Order: sequence, then structure tokens, then C-alpha cells
Amino acid sequence: MGGTEVAVMGSELHVILYIEDNLADQEIFRRALRAASPETKLVVADDGEQALHYLRREDIYNETSDGTPSLVLLDLNLPGMSGVEVLSEIQQSDLRHLPVIVYSSSRDPSDVRTCYQLGCRAFVAKPLRFDRILNTVEMISKFWLETASLPDAVGEPRLLPIKEPHL
Repeated sequence: MGGTEVAVMGSELHVILYIEDNLADQEIFRRALRAASPETKLVVADDGEQALHYLRREDIYNETSDGTPSLVLLDLNLPGMSGVEVLSEIQQSDLRHLPVIVYSSSRDPSDVRTCYQLGCRAFVAKPLRFDRILNTVEMISKFWLETASLPDAVGEPRLLPIKEPHL
């Protein structure tokens, strides 16, 4: 059976920067993303300073070849620089085009309001059960990496084969 081809914009590999200090949360997110979007590369920053160095390609990250992340997921409760401060720094820089999703255990309405005022694209409360985490990560990756047009994803179209259903 002959395959059909479809034009796909941008690169085949997306990079998500996940800014999270909790090792257990990092591992749970890593597993959920691997299940939901195995082709997506995950970069984890343990704190806000490290994340900003990564985004600005400073210090140990000046040779990083990942490119700009397609998406940033940001926890609010970080050691040192808070998530709100990181969001503010991103929004006041030439990185403000990056979609930042606050992914936090906070459910405080003032946190939600502050983050939207500072320019986050979404505020998602971390679910507690793994099946719900998996569902949330799947929805985030499907929307932000497959449906939405992202600023750095514009490029030359590539033709990819589409498998025809067996009848």
C-alpha cells in the first residue's frame, strides 16, 4: 500500500525545559513525558538560576546545542529565586516569546493571578495521582507541541509518510 505524505513544520525534536527542584517530581514528570511524547527531549533545571543560565546559554550551557526550548514548565516553589521571579526575568528579556506554563502544587488564586499578570501562558495545578499526571502531561504535550504554532517551530516543511489504515 502506498503511503500519503504530509508537510510538517519545524523540527522533529521538541525540547521542554522543566524547572523543578523536587527529585521525585522530576522523575514522575520524566516518566509521564516519556509515555506521552517519547520523541520530546526533557531538560531539567533544579532552580531558577540554573534555568536562566540554560536559557541564556551562560556558564556551562554556552556550548549547548539543544536550541531554544519549545516550552518551559515552571514550578513556583524553588530554592533561591522563586518561580515568580524566574517568570518575571523571562518576561523582561528577549526570551519573553517562550511559552511558560506554571506547573505547581499551588492552588492559591493570588499565585494564579500573579503568574498570568506576569505573562505565563497557562497555570496548571500538579495532580497527585500518576494516572492524572500522565493525562495532564499528555494534554500539555499534545496541545503545545502538536497543535499550537510555537515561535521557534517555524521552518522548512518536511514530508513525512502517513500510514494508511488497513481495511
